Amino acid sequence: MNTYRTPWDSCTQERARRERQLQALPLLPIQRRVLSLFDNPELRRFMPPRMMQMGKQLLRDPGSEGLKELFLANAARLEAYVLALSDPFAANYPRPGTLPSGEGRIVLLTMPTGDVLSLEPGHLTCHLALLGPSGSGKTRLAMRLILEALKIS
Repeated sequence: MNTYRTPWDSCTQERARRERQLQALPLLPIQRRVLSLFDNPELRRFMPPRMMQMGKQLLRDPGSEGLKELFLANAARLEAYVLALSDPFAANYPRPGTLPSGEGRIVLLTMPTGDVLSLEPGHLTCHLALLGPSGSGKTRLAMRLILEALKIS
């Protein structure tokens, strides 16, 4: 009996085969990171040629610390850019690494960029308005603020 195979099936099987081959190779973490970025079609689509060259160079010689740091910084920017394309609110997110953090702050949520959004406990002595449509999480946020404030005090 002949079964019909879609191009998607062969693509999925090919990716799984490549993944098994990569797992069998003795690679350094930076090399695995480069290959995972190269294997992601969304990231590869927007990857600048210079970044592709850096990645290929890191695959050949993973010992270059300066190149490794530059590649990882560009990778973070590229991932944030691709996230921005898929998230309609991403333009409103603060730049990664710019949110204040530290001990004793009330954690509200983790942004899609990986940063933690938090408040100083002193800000809770002021008025607070939680606005949004039904089902947007206003009550959950208020409960979380109360519970986090109780943990700190």
